[in-house]
Amino acid sequence: MVESALYQLGLGKNEIKVYLALLKLGESGATNLAEECGLYRPYVYDTLRKLIDRGLVSSVKKSGKKYFIASHPKQFYSLLDSRMDSLKNAMPELEKMYKDRGQNYTIEVFEGKEGLRAIYEQGFAEALAGRIKEYYAISITPKSNVLLKYYIPYLLRKIKKFDLAKGVDIRTLANYDLKDKPFYIKDFLGEKVVRYLPKELKMEAQFMVAGDKFILSSAHDRKFFIRIQNQAIADSFKRIFRLMWDACRESKKRGA
Repeated sequence: MVESALYQLGLGKNEIKVYLALLKLGESGATNLAEECGLYRPYVYDTLRKLIDRGLVSSVKKSGKKYFIASHPKQFYSLLDSRMDSLKNAMPELEKMYKDRGQNYTIEVFEGKEGLRAIYEQGFAEALAGRIKEYYAISITPKSNVLLKYYIPYLLRKIKKFDLAKGVDIRTLANYDLKDKPFYIKDFLGEKVVRYLPKELKMEAQFMVAGDKFILSSAHDRKFFIRIQNQAIADSFKRIFRLMWDACRESKKRGA
């Protein structure tokens, strides 16, 4: 788990080995470090230079001999902040290149839990930047609701923390089967954001829209997600959703 986290921060295999070995040893010369890591000394020196450049390792001389010391693990926060600053500075140019390509749509396929996480993380970032004003979903089923437990509660806590519910119109039309069952979105944001499809209308696919993105997935296995970025398609779905939302309210009144 630790190695995976460091790898995702951009450290190479040898950098991870050397840094973790130094954490364990406290301080060490290159020869001892090479033995601990099972690496040739030239590789260790090269890796140490990279770690020193990142601010993750420092050195000290004692009796003419150089020893290396791992920086506090919280230094990774500074490394991450530096990367985020670089990305923010580059983002205007990247977005300009993206818009200038002359294509007004993109189609992407995401798979599995990590795909779901990527979709929601990107959506949250866009909402935080003020680029998403609506999030609508149709056909939350009991099975898909169970699968959403891997990420939705975490996302909803972030929405509450940043008070995004006030700036984003969040609504979902769930399958009738969920009416008297625990339901993540309803439990976190309240009954007002949920209405239920008629009992006889059982959907086999789930549809979501956020900003200019339309997302389609199976309502059952949710092994894949198709995301289309196109303003006209997203706006059309929003109009359809609002009509269905109003119809579900009216049918509820008639059944009362």
